[in-house]
Amino acid sequence: MNITSGELAAVLGAELHGDKTVKLSNIKPLESAKATDISFLTAPRERDKWGALLELAKQSKAGALLVPEFQSEIDNIQIVTPDPMKAIIMLASKFYQAPRDFQGVDERAIVHPSAEIGQNVSIGPGAVIGANSKIGDNTVIHPNVVLYPNVSIGKACLVHAGAVLREFVTLGDDCLIQPNAVVGSDGFGYVPDPQLGHRRIPHIGTVELSDGVDIGANSAIDRGTLGKTVLGRSVKVDNLVQIGHNVKIGEKSLVCGHVGIAGSASIGKNVVIGGKSGVGDHSVLEDGLRVAGNSGVQGHYTGNQDVAGERAFPAKDWLRSVMAFRKLPELFKRVRVIEKHLESTKD
Repeated sequence: MNITSGELAAVLGAELHGDKTVKLSNIKPLESAKATDISFLTAPRERDKWGALLELAKQSKAGALLVPEFQSEIDNIQIVTPDPMKAIIMLASKFYQAPRDFQGVDERAIVHPSAEIGQNVSIGPGAVIGANSKIGDNTVIHPNVVLYPNVSIGKACLVHAGAVLREFVTLGDDCLIQPNAVVGSDGFGYVPDPQLGHRRIPHIGTVELSDGVDIGANSAIDRGTLGKTVLGRSVKVDNLVQIGHNVKIGEKSLVCGHVGIAGSASIGKNVVIGGKSGVGDHSVLEDGLRVAGNSGVQGHYTGNQDVAGERAFPAKDWLRSVMAFRKLPELFKRVRVIEKHLESTKD
């Protein structure tokens, strides 16, 4: 980034308080920002933390601060914008480009002659692009990525090192695949067999990722046994997530780290599944459901509610249960006293 404070305010359509000529080149947190850096101040979720955050901002060496409202006690240049976090995200997307040491198709990549490569595509060393695969314009394939035959990738996608996309997998535009993710692996499907113990069920389906889907590092998305495993528009999947065969996830849903989703589960739009949770096979999670971390979900859940617990049920009931559980030792003592009293009255 190379921009002045005045130019930055103009880009954001924001109100500038202070010198408009200060040169800014990077985005940093409040505590580590220097005179050439931009930082930001936004209201925390817990109101009682505002004072500590404001004090940190007053001590910051940042050249300019993005703030939701002008703060008279802060000496730094202030750029007032309704949502500083949103502004920082926009700036990072606009000015920051991840470094890479390759442009175009590297001579050490293996690209099948039948593959269709769009304009301004970059393919790193050691990547393997299978027969009849298609890669859209402005997509970047990092080193040692493997695309099996008949993979289709849309425009402006980013596939990081070591990722594997199996045969017939489809990605929409603007998808992000983090390192060592596997999209299109066989699902965990077997039938009992007297001789073999368990016979593999062939998985001849595929995976379809819609526009704007992100897949975290070391996550695995299984292909359909028949048909497709489908992730809707703007679904975001964290690291170390397992999504089973024929799962359907609606648009804008979030799946946090260490989550496991068993086969044929149906997850609606705008669902949030907290970390280390498990979703049972054929479960239905309707639109807007929020699953707390470390929960177990099995069955049909109506939308727009919070659920929690080892066998998840409505979060309010779960909180009451936790409170009651903590009181069990006290309740046990009281029951013993009552029992002794009842025993003494028998005489």
